[in-house]
Amino acid sequence: MTSTQIYQLYIRAEVEEVFQALLDPDFTRRYFHGTAFTDPPRAGQPYALSTPDGTPAVDGSIEVLDPPHRLVQTWHVRYDPAMEAEPPSRVEWTLTRAGEGLTLLRVVHGDLARSPLTAASVSRGWDWVLGGLKTVLETGMPLPPVASDPTDSGVEAATSAQDITGDWHRAQAIEINNAVWDQLAGVAAGTATAVGLVRGAYAAAYHWERATGAGQGSDAGERGTRSLPHRQGLAGVRATRSGARLWRPDAGPMRSPRVGRLRPGLCPRVARPVAGRAGPGR
Repeated sequence: MTSTQIYQLYIRAEVEEVFQALLDPDFTRRYFHGTAFTDPPRAGQPYALSTPDGTPAVDGSIEVLDPPHRLVQTWHVRYDPAMEAEPPSRVEWTLTRAGEGLTLLRVVHGDLARSPLTAASVSRGWDWVLGGLKTVLETGMPLPPVASDPTDSGVEAATSAQDITGDWHRAQAIEINNAVWDQLAGVAAGTATAVGLVRGAYAAAYHWERATGAGQGSDAGERGTRSLPHRQGLAGVRATRSGARLWRPDAGPMRSPRVGRLRPGLCPRVARPVAGRAGPGR
């Protein structure tokens, strides 16, 4: 699970038509789970999406409103108590004229790093919302109800919140671990400091601990970060005139793989998981 989800599609409609369909309640209620803006959105102002009976669905603020090419909004879920407790994420809509009567719509749902439940929920929801938007604009009709989802094996529905957050912590650990390796070259070249490496190493250890369930609770989390020197071989970073070196008490100095050879005990780069599909789930 990544902290940014991206989706793009071509729509047989002019850019102005597509942008209007993002804001006009007569359109959004036909493809966006029946929701609509409670008031016309304005740049720099708060907004709210609600169902026809007034139930809150999503709220946030409009950061950019640049018709008919760009809309940026923060995204705070209101329809689920657990997701409501998470911090807001950010949705950016970009519309580009791709030809006569053709629009390329790109949606980037980012800032999901601290909102794993929201990220999991929206990872498939965008398919329905954006497919519905395209269908309404091209045919004038909404999508029919889904009788059964051929992509749903039933496993995802049974996934617990603990499993979701575990996957999220694992993804964060991979990203931070690989970023530490990237920064090593900067330390060796004198363009970065060792402080960031140490912080990154501790952050990676924290997320690894939480991903495996070994770091539940603040005390355990702190123990997890302190245990990194022994678990990951990244007790600290010593920047010398000859380059950056990683060090741990029981293994001695180890040269960065960007500077020299890798010795046992140093956590190597980890393959990043394939990003899932994007979108708001209901």
